[in-house]
Amino acid sequence: MTMKQTVLGVLALALTGCATQALPEAAEPSSHTLEAKGVAATITSSFGGRVTGFGLVGKDDLIKFDAALAASQPAPALDTDLSAAAYYGHSFWVGPQSEWWIHQDLLPEMRGEMWPPDPYLTLQAMKADSGAGSLTLSGKASPYTGLAMTQRYDMLPSGCLRVSAEAVNTRDEAVAWDIWFNTRIESDSWVAVPVAGEDSIRLDMVDLTVFEAPDIQVADGMALADPSLEKGVAGRQGKAFMDPSEGWLAAIRDGQVFVIMFDLLPADAIHPEQGQVELYFTQKAEDPATSMIEMETHAAYKTLAPGEAMQAEQYWAALPYEGAMEAGAVSDFVRDRMQGGNFCLAGD
Repeated sequence: MTMKQTVLGVLALALTGCATQALPEAAEPSSHTLEAKGVAATITSSFGGRVTGFGLVGKDDLIKFDAALAASQPAPALDTDLSAAAYYGHSFWVGPQSEWWIHQDLLPEMRGEMWPPDPYLTLQAMKADSGAGSLTLSGKASPYTGLAMTQRYDMLPSGCLRVSAEAVNTRDEAVAWDIWFNTRIESDSWVAVPVAGEDSIRLDMVDLTVFEAPDIQVADGMALADPSLEKGVAGRQGKAFMDPSEGWLAAIRDGQVFVIMFDLLPADAIHPEQGQVELYFTQKAEDPATSMIEMETHAAYKTLAPGEAMQAEQYWAALPYEGAMEAGAVSDFVRDRMQGGNFCLAGD
């Protein structure tokens, strides 16, 4: 899907409502585009607020988003039966996953469940306020987590996208969560994460009865995930939890490198059940439409007093790439650009 196709994809703003009530007819289709230096991002305020496209103008999108599903289901109810709908794109969750449904009493049958995610994060229509090169999306507080989330997207003069979020505790008691960035990309993308060694990676959620584990090789201080599926392999599935050695990860596809930069945190700032970087793979040889890779980062796990807020941010860059699909080549390419620090802030 090209950037142009994403911009033209039918996206609709949804009207919020309770989980058991029918919603009014959807508003006019809406999508927001930010562009600078030949890089474009498209964002919808529907579905909890999502980035639906990002990349070099004229190239294939680096973000996987199901515009057909968005067009057919533009105004979903805030219902747990719908909250895992595969719209894809980039969205925000909160961690740890094991506590998604523990701190609430509205749905006692969900207590202790690890799936699906909170519909207030994945389905609600956000209030949109746009400015010069920026977009702010504000949501209602979730009765399940106690958090009200605000997202902000800034297209910087450097052509990078700053993706930031603030979560406020709206309860009259303390809550503890982290801000979780989840970016879905096409399953044939290569992914690179700087790590100290193989001990910095642990694999989970691997069902070897059907699929093979993700193919992640470590060399030159870099973990490189190879998306290739050998003949006869049904697919790959699993999740990698990583302690990165530097504050970035990258995906490579269609002559582009998609670099996501973040603040590197000490391991003890991250909830022990999570990793600061996580990669989830579902790569099916016969079903590319439902295949994807999730590039995820967790911010610090924090306890918030009533009314207290926490913030987190990423910086996204899309760069042309003609190098080899090797750990050393990818590492050199990104690190050369980061010698002066976060290159996204040049001219900001």
